[in-house]
Amino acid sequence: MCGRCLATGLLVLFLAFLAPTEAVVIDAGDGTGNTSAPADDPGWRHVGIQGGLPIIYLGNDWVLTAGHVPFSNVWIDGVSYTSIPGSRILLPNPTGGSADLAVWQIEDGPDFPNLPIRENDLEPAASFVAGDEVVMIGRGRSRGVDPITCGSFTGYDSITPNVIRWGTNQVLWSGIELSLGAYTTDTFVTQFDAAPVGTDTRCESGDCSEAQATMGDSGGAVFAHDGTRWELAGVMLAVASQACSLPAHPSTVLYGDQTYIANLSSYRDAIIAIVRSECSNGIDDDGDGMIDLLDPGCLSDADEGESPDCDGTDSDSDGIGDVCDNCILVSNADQIDSDGDLYGNFCDADYDGDGVTGAQDFMLFRASYGREIGDEHYDLVVDADSNGNVGTSDFIVFRSMFGRPPGPSGLVP
Repeated sequence: MCGRCLATGLLVLFLAFLAPTEAVVIDAGDGTGNTSAPADDPGWRHVGIQGGLPIIYLGNDWVLTAGHVPFSNVWIDGVSYTSIPGSRILLPNPTGGSADLAVWQIEDGPDFPNLPIRENDLEPAASFVAGDEVVMIGRGRSRGVDPITCGSFTGYDSITPNVIRWGTNQVLWSGIELSLGAYTTDTFVTQFDAAPVGTDTRCESGDCSEAQATMGDSGGAVFAHDGTRWELAGVMLAVASQACSLPAHPSTVLYGDQTYIANLSSYRDAIIAIVRSECSNGIDDDGDGMIDLLDPGCLSDADEGESPDCDGTDSDSDGIGDVCDNCILVSNADQIDSDGDLYGNFCDADYDGDGVTGAQDFMLFRASYGREIGDEHYDLVVDADSNGNVGTSDFIVFRSMFGRPPGPSGLVP
């Protein structure tokens, strides 16, 4: 535990699964609200149940939850789904060991869009700054109507029934490495405050739904807004509770309690590599609302279309990054690809498509040599520079590729 966390001497940290199942408690009204999706919905239907604990449906038949949550079948949006034996994977922690996060597959999951997962775009790598707003969705008990005093602290009792509920909060700290049991996890922290700091845009009529996780809420979802859309930002893991042990209040949510939340931006690459490993598969792999079409960048949900992210190495200095370049080693800023095979004309003289430039391709070139658009034997595929006639410049391309396969192209795996 970091020194900053240990400095909160009145807090006792405990894993959320060590006590009876409870969940997000809210400060608004009588505590019974927020049991349906908020108007600005970050992903309400994606939060399901497994053995009474929350799981998060990522899409594409994969679920995510806390690593200490047992593996079993799940309920999503009121429907039961079978979990596939042997599919459960613990996520690695960047500093070594396993994080308290696990994913597994279910059979024929719901046809929901893939949840975008938050990427870290802050420098230094912090992912959050104090005051960033989040929405927390968990499953569990309601809040006692009347405030209580427990020792020197105030707050509420938590009571049945257990329901799925959402609430809001603000990030207190980030970059906290939480080591509990066999797991070490990068986390950020929220705090249950009687007078929340900052302006929460999801407070309704001045009645802010300040949220706090309680024992049993492990696996619940935390969402953050990037200014354009909602992203899955965290998974609730543990709570730090005020030291209060009055027998009359065995289960409390007190002002000053904190929620420790796995920071998914630290695990996004590992998650994506497991649950969205295929591109060009007819699935919206990057969660941007569009179907991937031969998109080398489809694992990045930063693109707003199915055009790949073209930043990065540009081997031929033509202004097109290698991952997007249909001729990685030959400069061709216009990216002309007359036969549509994802190899640019300037590195593709395989006119017959047999995988190599050879004698048959020479026969096709010779038949078109000297021809112009409109001539009987003019062939657009042979016209490498697409200038309307097959001439010397096109022959130079053919000669440079003779005996070689087309490419290489960043658009072809």
